[in-house]
Amino acid sequence: MLSCVFDKELTPSYSWSMSKNGYFIFGGAYPHANCQERFATQIERLRTLGFIFGKPLKKEACLVLQPTRLKDFVLGHSGVFLIGEAAGFINASTLEGISGAMNSSRILAHILNACDMNVSRTSTLHRAYRAKARMLIVKTLFRHYVRYPFMFVPCIRRLILRFGLLRLRKGLENGKII
Repeated sequence: MLSCVFDKELTPSYSWSMSKNGYFIFGGAYPHANCQERFATQIERLRTLGFIFGKPLKKEACLVLQPTRLKDFVLGHSGVFLIGEAAGFINASTLEGISGAMNSSRILAHILNACDMNVSRTSTLHRAYRAKARMLIVKTLFRHYVRYPFMFVPCIRRLILRFGLLRLRKGLENGKII
């Protein structure tokens, strides 16, 4: 079972639940202020809808930062390069950072592999990284301002789900990865 819960009273984002390896996992992205209370309220609301929550076996939490402007992306300085979530590459609709980590590390790897480390200055490398990462920054901000809000417009969300727009493709067919 997999579910996404949209409750604008509790979070500008969403909550989710899923079954995995015999366990029921529930999570959500809540504003920092009163996040524990919002989480508890969400659980109570879901109980009234028929969700069954047992005794929690484990609890994990983290702070998710969502960049909303160019200044929120920090790619590093003085010979230190940041990638993925550390640089601000967070997917606004999924709240994950692995795709941003893969894309930004690929960009940085191309820059570092193309230069002569004995000759290149770190300031030149940082400028090159900023220039090459610009489209990834724009894409991340685009998701935040254009794609992310559509998740919270019920009629648009229903259309997207009904017609299969933006759906994940099948990962396996006849036991083979496709």
